[in-house]
Amino acid sequence: MGTVTRGTTNPNRLRRMDRWIAAAHGAELRRAADPVAVDLGYGAAPWTAVELLHRLRTVAPHAR
Repeated sequence: MGTVTRGTTNPNRLRRMDRWIAAAHGAELRRAADPVAVDLGYGAAPWTAVELLHRLRTVAPHAR
């Protein structure tokens, strides 16, 4: 079922986008009582979702 593709879930692949999200939405995340981010990604490994969470926590330590 399906074909394996290369290079779609590599670590740090979305680092620029993650940093932009953190910069553009950091103030809203800090103001939120319970900041939640939802990553609707799909991949064999969770690297990009985990990296996004780590980057969001630099601006909003309680983000989940």
